[in-house]
Amino acid sequence: MIKKLVKIAIKTFAIIIVVAIVAVLGFMLAEPLIYNDFYSRGSQKEFATPGAGDDFIQQGFCYAGNDVILASGYMKGKKPSRIYIVKGTNYDDRTTTYVQLKDEKGKYTTNHAGGVSVFKDKVYVCNSEGDPSSVLIYSLSEILSANEGDDVEAKQNVPVHTNASFCHVENGVLYVGEFYMEGKYKTDDSHKIITPAGDKNNAMVFGYLLDSDGDIYADAPIGAFSITDKIQGMTFANGKIVLSSSYGLATSKLYVYDVQTAKNQPQSTTIVANKNVPLICLDSASLVDTISAPPMAEEMVYLNGRLLVIGESASNKYIFGKLLRAKHVWSIEL
Repeated sequence: MIKKLVKIAIKTFAIIIVVAIVAVLGFMLAEPLIYNDFYSRGSQKEFATPGAGDDFIQQGFCYAGNDVILASGYMKGKKPSRIYIVKGTNYDDRTTTYVQLKDEKGKYTTNHAGGVSVFKDKVYVCNSEGDPSSVLIYSLSEILSANEGDDVEAKQNVPVHTNASFCHVENGVLYVGEFYMEGKYKTDDSHKIITPAGDKNNAMVFGYLLDSDGDIYADAPIGAFSITDKIQGMTFANGKIVLSSSYGLATSKLYVYDVQTAKNQPQSTTIVANKNVPLICLDSASLVDTISAPPMAEEMVYLNGRLLVIGESASNKYIFGKLLRAKHVWSIEL
């Protein structure tokens, strides 16, 4: 009787394994069809997802000039957060190294490092876990000259007025945005508004002017965008603003807004640090495209007419992306 039960158990386990393998293979083959809206837009494999085999969870993503791309994020097991440095111009000649991050006090930081951006010799890294949230500022030249695995220490830690989930520099302004999800990730009540189009937006992006050296005028922002929920990243693209939205295994959404249309809507202000700050709403009135993309999209880079998207699904934390196309960074035409 026992031998019979053992045989049944072995057969059942074998069937489960076979079904799982078939399911994975089926999804691998079907992925380009499931996310055809993304892959059909002249998609191109750019380079291996930085840190996918190193317990690194990918978050921030930016172009640093001179054929250098940076990717920031946190580590499993509360190890120090990292910035990966990708150098090169094409798939075959790109090299990848990393540095470990310390805060301005010389202590290792384990924060999400959810956003990274560059201006002059400054590298801005979001610190959403501070109180208040802040932007850590590093030296780009120090990062680029560091050896594999070296530590780099922040030069400054600048408080900001959002939860600092992602960031982007455009025309000398550092935009710092926040992630909202009902019941789990909150934002200040003053950041929740009904837009001119009648949409409910629950988060904001604040723009901080940078001086000629890249230091932040952080007393108050010079402008603000009202944005929708679950936003992981932001970039500007030839008169458009693109917001990436994702959470968990759900299909990511890349929302494309026309900047001029947004500016032409009835304008208002929001009060930040006792100052009236001009507010532009990104809502359904200025939305010109919604691109369905693979799960767990994070920040983006717009470069040479192409939108590069990094995701976290191929990290050792989530794993499943290793079996799919997420083990590489992909770009699309935009």
